[in-house]
Amino acid sequence: MIQFPIYSPITPYQCGNMNYLSQPIISNQNNTFYPVQPTNINEQLNEIHKIYYPDLTQEEFKASNDLRNEMLYKSGKLEQLAKYGTYTNCGLIYNKVKDNNDFKELINSKYFNNPQGFVKIINNLNNLEIQRQQKLTYYSPIYGINVQKMPTINYQKYDINDYLRMLNNFAKNNKLSDDLKQYILYKESDKLDLYYTTLDNIENNPNPMSVLLQ
Repeated sequence: MIQFPIYSPITPYQCGNMNYLSQPIISNQNNTFYPVQPTNINEQLNEIHKIYYPDLTQEEFKASNDLRNEMLYKSGKLEQLAKYGTYTNCGLIYNKVKDNNDFKELINSKYFNNPQGFVKIINNLNNLEIQRQQKLTYYSPIYGINVQKMPTINYQKYDINDYLRMLNNFAKNNKLSDDLKQYILYKESDKLDLYYTTLDNIENNPNPMSVLLQ
Protein backbone atom coordinates (compact mmCIF):
# COMPACT_ATOMS: atom_id res chain seq x y z
CA MET A 1 0.00 0.00 0.00
CA ILE A 2 1.38 3.42 -1.00
CA GLN A 3 1.35 5.94 1.82
CA PHE A 4 1.34 9.75 1.37
CA PRO A 5 2.56 12.52 3.68
CA ILE A 6 -0.06 14.65 5.39
CA TYR A 7 0.15 18.45 5.46
CA SER A 8 -1.08 20.34 8.47
CA PRO A 9 -3.78 23.00 7.89
CA ILE A 10 -2.42 26.40 6.95
CA THR A 11 -2.70 28.83 9.85
CA PRO A 12 -1.93 32.56 10.11
CA TYR A 13 1.04 33.87 12.04
CA GLN A 14 1.61 37.37 13.35
CA CYS A 15 4.29 39.71 11.99
CA GLY A 16 4.00 43.24 13.30
CA ASN A 17 0.33 44.11 12.94
CA MET A 18 -0.21 41.81 9.96
CA ASN A 19 -1.24 38.20 9.61
CA TYR A 20 0.48 35.98 7.08
CA LEU A 21 0.08 32.42 5.93
CA SER A 22 2.47 29.82 7.24
CA GLN A 23 3.80 27.15 4.93
CA PRO A 24 2.27 23.69 5.39
CA ILE A 25 4.51 21.21 7.19
CA ILE A 26 4.69 17.47 6.85
CA SER A 27 3.48 15.45 9.83
CA ASN A 28 5.35 12.24 10.43
CA GLN A 29 4.64 10.47 13.70
CA ASN A 30 6.27 7.09 14.27
CA ASN A 31 7.12 6.90 10.57
CA THR A 32 3.42 6.64 9.72
CA PHE A 33 2.05 8.81 6.93
CA TYR A 34 -1.61 9.54 6.32
CA PRO A 35 -3.45 10.69 3.20
CA VAL A 36 -3.75 14.46 2.76
CA GLN A 37 -7.19 16.07 3.04
CA PRO A 38 -7.19 18.98 0.57
CA THR A 39 -10.75 20.02 1.40
CA ASN A 40 -9.62 20.90 4.93
CA ILE A 41 -6.90 23.17 3.57
CA ASN A 42 -9.39 24.95 1.33
CA GLU A 43 -11.72 25.45 4.26
CA GLN A 44 -8.88 26.86 6.36
CA LEU A 45 -7.90 29.25 3.56
CA ASN A 46 -11.49 30.42 3.23
CA GLU A 47 -11.65 31.09 6.97
CA ILE A 48 -8.36 33.03 6.91
CA HIS A 49 -9.59 35.08 3.97
CA LYS A 50 -12.89 35.85 5.67
CA ILE A 51 -11.42 36.72 9.08
CA TYR A 52 -8.08 38.41 8.31
CA TYR A 53 -8.47 39.73 4.74
CA PRO A 54 -12.20 40.49 4.36
CA ASP A 55 -11.62 43.49 2.08
CA LEU A 56 -9.65 41.51 -0.53
CA THR A 57 -11.17 39.58 -3.41
CA GLN A 58 -10.32 35.90 -3.82
CA GLU A 59 -7.95 36.78 -6.64
CA GLU A 60 -6.16 39.44 -4.57
CA PHE A 61 -5.97 37.17 -1.55
CA LYS A 62 -4.35 34.33 -3.49
CA ALA A 63 -1.87 36.53 -5.38
CA SER A 64 1.80 36.96 -4.46
CA ASN A 65 2.71 40.10 -2.53
CA ASP A 66 4.09 41.97 -5.55
CA LEU A 67 1.19 41.00 -7.79
CA ARG A 68 -1.36 41.86 -5.09
CA ASN A 69 0.23 45.30 -4.61
CA GLU A 70 0.05 45.91 -8.37
CA MET A 71 -3.59 44.83 -8.48
CA LEU A 72 -4.59 46.99 -5.52
CA TYR A 73 -2.75 50.03 -6.87
CA LYS A 74 -4.28 49.76 -10.34
CA SER A 75 -7.78 49.36 -8.89
CA GLY A 76 -7.32 52.39 -6.61
CA LYS A 77 -7.66 50.36 -3.39
CA LEU A 78 -5.07 52.43 -1.56
CA GLU A 79 -6.31 51.70 1.95
CA GLN A 80 -5.94 47.97 1.28
CA LEU A 81 -2.50 48.59 -0.23
CA ALA A 82 -1.52 50.50 2.92
CA LYS A 83 -2.77 47.62 5.09
CA TYR A 84 -1.30 44.68 3.17
CA GLY A 85 1.51 46.18 1.07
CA THR A 86 4.15 46.06 3.79
CA TYR A 87 4.98 43.96 6.85
CA THR A 88 3.29 46.52 9.09
CA ASN A 89 -0.37 47.44 8.79
CA CYS A 90 -0.31 51.13 7.78
CA GLY A 91 -4.07 51.49 7.36
CA LEU A 92 -4.41 53.88 10.29
CA ILE A 93 -1.78 56.32 9.08
CA TYR A 94 -3.23 56.21 5.55
CA ASN A 95 -6.67 57.21 6.83
CA LYS A 96 -5.03 59.98 8.82
CA VAL A 97 -3.25 61.56 5.83
CA LYS A 98 -5.33 60.53 2.80
CA ASP A 99 -7.05 63.94 2.54
CA ASN A 100 -3.84 65.91 3.02
CA ASN A 101 -3.05 67.87 -0.17
CA ASP A 102 0.72 67.44 0.23
CA PHE A 103 0.23 63.69 0.54
CA LYS A 104 -1.92 63.63 -2.60
CA GLU A 105 0.74 65.53 -4.53
CA LEU A 106 3.52 63.26 -3.29
CA ILE A 107 1.86 59.97 -4.20
CA ASN A 108 1.13 61.35 -7.67
CA SER A 109 4.65 62.71 -8.16
CA LYS A 110 7.21 60.96 -10.34
CA TYR A 111 8.95 59.73 -7.19
CA PHE A 112 6.07 57.74 -5.72
CA ASN A 113 3.47 57.18 -8.46
CA ASN A 114 3.71 53.37 -8.50
CA PRO A 115 2.88 50.56 -6.04
CA GLN A 116 6.41 50.40 -4.64
CA GLY A 117 6.56 54.17 -4.16
CA PHE A 118 3.20 54.31 -2.43
CA VAL A 119 4.17 51.49 -0.05
CA LYS A 120 7.48 53.21 0.63
CA ILE A 121 6.05 56.60 1.56
CA ILE A 122 3.18 55.22 3.64
CA ASN A 123 5.60 53.00 5.56
CA ASN A 124 7.95 55.95 6.13
CA LEU A 125 5.09 58.10 7.42
CA ASN A 126 4.04 55.32 9.76
CA ASN A 127 7.60 55.09 11.11
CA LEU A 128 7.74 58.86 11.61
CA GLU A 129 4.51 58.80 13.60
CA ILE A 130 5.82 56.00 15.82
CA GLN A 131 9.13 57.80 16.39
CA ARG A 132 7.39 61.05 17.25
CA GLN A 133 5.17 59.39 19.83
CA GLN A 134 8.22 57.73 21.36
CA LYS A 135 10.11 61.04 21.53
CA LEU A 136 7.15 62.69 23.26
CA THR A 137 7.16 60.05 26.01
CA TYR A 138 9.55 60.79 28.85
CA TYR A 139 10.14 59.56 32.39
CA SER A 140 11.17 61.60 35.40
CA PRO A 141 14.24 60.54 37.41
CA ILE A 142 13.26 58.37 40.37
CA TYR A 143 15.62 57.54 43.23
CA GLY A 144 18.71 58.35 41.20
CA ILE A 145 17.95 55.84 38.43
CA ASN A 146 19.37 56.86 35.06
CA VAL A 147 16.52 57.38 32.62
CA GLN A 148 16.01 58.95 29.22
CA LYS A 149 16.99 62.61 29.17
CA MET A 150 14.86 65.34 27.68
CA PRO A 151 15.80 65.84 24.02
CA THR A 152 17.39 69.00 22.69
CA ILE A 153 15.01 68.93 19.69
CA ASN A 154 11.49 70.22 20.18
CA TYR A 155 9.48 67.27 18.83
CA GLN A 156 6.22 69.00 19.70
CA LYS A 157 6.95 71.66 17.10
CA TYR A 158 5.83 69.58 14.10
CA ASP A 159 3.43 66.75 13.36
CA ILE A 160 2.72 64.43 10.43
CA ASN A 161 1.14 67.23 8.36
CA ASP A 162 4.28 69.32 8.74
CA TYR A 163 6.45 66.37 7.68
CA LEU A 164 4.33 65.97 4.56
CA ARG A 165 4.59 69.70 3.76
CA MET A 166 8.39 69.58 4.10
CA LEU A 167 8.67 66.41 2.00
CA ASN A 168 6.46 67.79 -0.74
CA ASN A 169 8.34 71.10 -0.87
CA PHE A 170 11.61 69.18 -0.95
CA ALA A 171 10.36 66.99 -3.83
CA LYS A 172 9.34 70.12 -5.79
CA ASN A 173 12.57 72.07 -5.09
CA ASN A 174 14.02 73.01 -8.48
CA LYS A 175 17.47 73.78 -7.09
CA LEU A 176 18.19 70.11 -6.30
CA SER A 177 18.87 67.26 -8.73
CA ASP A 178 16.40 64.41 -9.16
CA ASP A 179 19.03 61.86 -8.12
CA LEU A 180 19.68 63.65 -4.84
CA LYS A 181 15.98 64.08 -4.13
CA GLN A 182 15.34 60.42 -4.95
CA TYR A 183 18.07 59.39 -2.51
CA ILE A 184 16.77 61.56 0.33
CA LEU A 185 13.14 60.58 -0.25
CA TYR A 186 13.86 56.85 -0.31
CA LYS A 187 16.82 56.51 2.05
CA GLU A 188 16.53 59.30 4.61
CA SER A 189 12.90 60.46 4.84
CA ASP A 190 12.04 57.92 7.56
CA LYS A 191 14.54 59.55 9.97
CA LEU A 192 12.64 61.89 12.28
CA ASP A 193 15.49 64.28 13.12
CA LEU A 194 15.98 65.06 9.43
CA TYR A 195 12.83 67.18 9.50
CA TYR A 196 13.85 69.24 12.54
CA THR A 197 17.50 69.75 11.65
CA THR A 198 17.46 69.93 7.84
CA LEU A 199 14.19 69.91 5.89
CA ASP A 200 12.67 72.75 7.92
CA ASN A 201 15.63 74.94 6.87
CA ILE A 202 15.52 74.15 3.14
CA GLU A 203 12.12 75.43 2.05
CA ASN A 204 13.02 79.12 1.65
CA ASN A 205 16.79 78.82 1.48
CA PRO A 206 18.35 80.13 -1.76
CA ASN A 207 21.11 77.52 -1.45
CA PRO A 208 19.49 74.29 -0.19
CA MET A 209 22.65 72.27 -0.93
CA SER A 210 24.48 74.19 1.79
CA VAL A 211 21.85 73.00 4.28
CA LEU A 212 22.08 69.39 3.15
CA LEU A 213 25.87 69.44 3.40
CA GLN A 214 25.95 70.75 6.96
